Amino acid sequence: MFECFDLLTGLKINFQKSVLLRINTSAEENACMAAWMGCGVEEFPTPHLGLPLVKGCFVKVNWDPLIDRFQRRLSGWKGNLLSLGGGGRLILS
Repeated sequence: MFECFDLLTGLKINFQKSVLLRINTSAEENACMAAWMGCGVEEFPTPHLGLPLVKGCFVKVNWDPLIDRFQRRLSGWKGNLLSLGGGGRLILS
């Protein structure tokens, strides 16, 4: 299957950066498959592209790390854009 993906897309899978997530398999099966493929093993929830990847439906607690990160970044961004002069400037002509 991976060779077909490689031939069709021209992309290669880096198994050292890849992880195997368990869905309806035992932990032993998962570990065996990961060893065969040469990749790591992770459990849900896990981050994927910065977003939490969960098994089942999302609940508020799954979004908390992302919301916290946005709040930290926005607070710094807002602080950089605030004027220290306290408002607009009056230009005399």
